[in-house]
Amino acid sequence: MIVRKCGTLEQLLVEHGPTRDDVLAWAKNEVKMETEKYKKGKEAKTVVIPFHADRQLKHDKQLFYRGDHLFLQSIYYQMQKICRKLKQRYKFKYDINAIPSDLIYARILKPCNKCSSYKTAVRSIGREKAQTESDHPDGAFHG
Repeated sequence: MIVRKCGTLEQLLVEHGPTRDDVLAWAKNEVKMETEKYKKGKEAKTVVIPFHADRQLKHDKQLFYRGDHLFLQSIYYQMQKICRKLKQRYKFKYDINAIPSDLIYARILKPCNKCSSYKTAVRSIGREKAQTESDHPDGAFHG
């Protein structure tokens, strides 16, 4: 929102007309011009990514950065609160937070079967120690 102080009614009457309606017409015109300027400024914001078809890619330089998991973080953090409450209430021995984490990040980003999702979660998310089948509740990943 853009806010611009134009002056008091008495000041504007002197500059923009003898009546209040003249001042309001001027103010509406100013608002219209500011809105158009704002929209043009918004449209002008572009991102240019240079690409040279005649150049070869360097083999030792990383060109692709994974950021596909970022949009899922808000979903995961909401579920994390629920998992904490469940763990406190039912005193689970396993990490109940790991299940939605693995499901959200692995099953949505790389859809595959349950076993492959578990392997992907271990590999992608970087779990140092994968939980064994007996640590998971029935149907979490192994089944």
